[in-house]
Amino acid sequence: METQSTIAGLPGYLASWGLGLPVLALIVTAFVIWRRTGSSHILLTRLWRFFHGKADCKVPAIGDFLDEQTAIHQFRFTTGIQIRNVQQARRLASLFRADSAMLNRIAAAGPYFDLDSMRLRPQEELPRLFAMGGASLAYALAAWALVATLVAISVDRAFLRITATGTWLTLDTAYAKPMSDKPGFRLEACGKPASIVPGISGFSADDIATICQAFGTTNAAPTIHTSIQEQRWMLGILALLLVYMIVELHRWLAHAKGALALKERLGANPRDSPAPVADE
Repeated sequence: METQSTIAGLPGYLASWGLGLPVLALIVTAFVIWRRTGSSHILLTRLWRFFHGKADCKVPAIGDFLDEQTAIHQFRFTTGIQIRNVQQARRLASLFRADSAMLNRIAAAGPYFDLDSMRLRPQEELPRLFAMGGASLAYALAAWALVATLVAISVDRAFLRITATGTWLTLDTAYAKPMSDKPGFRLEACGKPASIVPGISGFSADDIATICQAFGTTNAAPTIHTSIQEQRWMLGILALLLVYMIVELHRWLAHAKGALALKERLGANPRDSPAPVADE
């Protein structure tokens, strides 16, 4: 009966992914739109039209404003340049209509290109090589920590620390192992403490006594399972924070490299950019 229940539950699990994947795709799409535009305007506009229909706003002033905002965010999404008004888009189009590659360079520079003056920011406001080196190191450490966290989540063992001795160990319902190359011991051996050799197992005599007292009985299995689940929740939150940190560091480094590349393209003087044109 247990096997039949397991097999019968499998289609339900797969069916849940039939709904989960489209929802995940929508979430990813919404995140990409929000990330590219820096605003939820497009998402909220689509949500409003979903419930209210596609009828235009009957107040001309409000309708024109919403259309202008939509155009601004469309420009942001397609070019990656975070303009704040239509005039900035007109200036960019007038200056670089024949040089679309420059638009890509401006987008890569991100906030280091001043959209009001249409010039690269002064040297003192550009990222320093020392700061870029520190950010690169933090990026590498965060990536390594993320990999380690994901590995820890996938392992069906609890990571614990014995408070009295400071010893770290991994534990499941059958085995206790120190954070070393020592073999550890089976929990069922707690019934015969003399069979556990402290030096060979990697634990001290006090460690063995503490582990056996806490987890040496069959009633300890639910506690171990609970510890593993709580550990996965905590590591999952940590993984999300690390992903956010990696994304932000990657974006900052990309903008820093883009700004330096644009500076090199424009010449030794970062103010040596094309002059702005008058508003239309």
